[in-house]
Amino acid sequence: MISAEQIGLHSQKKILTPSPMERTEVVYKKGRGLVFVKRDDRIHPLVSGNKWRKLKYHPCFSDTISGGSQILTMGGGYSNLVLALASLCHSRNYMLKVLTTHRGPDTYLMKWCKRLGTTFQTLSRTEMRKLRSGELNPNEWVDTPGKFHWIPEGGGGEWSRGGLAEMVGEIQAELSRQKIQLLMGAGTGISTVFTAMFLTSDSHLWAFPAIRSRSFNEYLLKEIGAVRPGEKNFNLLVSDEDRGMGWVSESLIEFLYDYYVQSGVLLDPFYNGKALYYGLKRDGILDGPPIVLVHSGGTQAWLGLREKYPKNEKVLALSRAAGEQLQSNSG
Repeated sequence: MISAEQIGLHSQKKILTPSPMERTEVVYKKGRGLVFVKRDDRIHPLVSGNKWRKLKYHPCFSDTISGGSQILTMGGGYSNLVLALASLCHSRNYMLKVLTTHRGPDTYLMKWCKRLGTTFQTLSRTEMRKLRSGELNPNEWVDTPGKFHWIPEGGGGEWSRGGLAEMVGEIQAELSRQKIQLLMGAGTGISTVFTAMFLTSDSHLWAFPAIRSRSFNEYLLKEIGAVRPGEKNFNLLVSDEDRGMGWVSESLIEFLYDYYVQSGVLLDPFYNGKALYYGLKRDGILDGPPIVLVHSGGTQAWLGLREKYPKNEKVLALSRAAGEQLQSNSG
């Protein structure tokens, strides 16, 4: 397990942008091909990927607010966004409070956040649902109503536009602005929609919905369609095989293990890993324009899967790799 001292030191590390692009070879049932990986996971050990892209231009982090200011957000016990906020707040001496429905013992990620000074308060699912819909006001869960900064679940908002535009610009500059096929995972949809907005019209966007929900799929199709009107160059990587967040199949684990051994790139099992896995199942994708996978981080999820699958050798190997990367900050 990562020590409290290491978590604190990681939070003080500088943000690395532009993030590197890696050329990897993938061997899969449908053939062999090249995949370019946008290594946004290397932006920061705790604030990696779309978390920084989404939060970079939020007033709390683009400008200076007074030390000790309180930030309030909501999220689950395994939320990568919560970990990113915990790190950012710790490095700026802000107080972070997280509203969550998590019950029971703290997850490993919650323990890390608490080491960075984050506090958690458990709400009922009804309260969280009303908070999301706006029926309840966040003022009810702070000591000084009106004197805090509210960051919605997932961290996204209009402030996210600039950070995602920069990511797309870095990718297009790296590949000489040629037509590409961009693969990415979608958690709340904010990053996916802004990426679709700035991706060139001749490029194709493949988005994997991490949440198994018809309404979420409809939301993504509607929002992406709104920023790319009349275009057919985007698809959702929906699969009847996938059972949603937190679920992994034996074949997915094998694929991600083989890809790590082949390329040295460790993908997370719920977003980026599934985006590549289900993307490569599409007929002809390896024969099309260059494939670019956005690696948004989250590889610490393997540490959680180690607890769920303690006898799976490949899960154990990938969790060791995730732990070693966090220990060394090798990305």
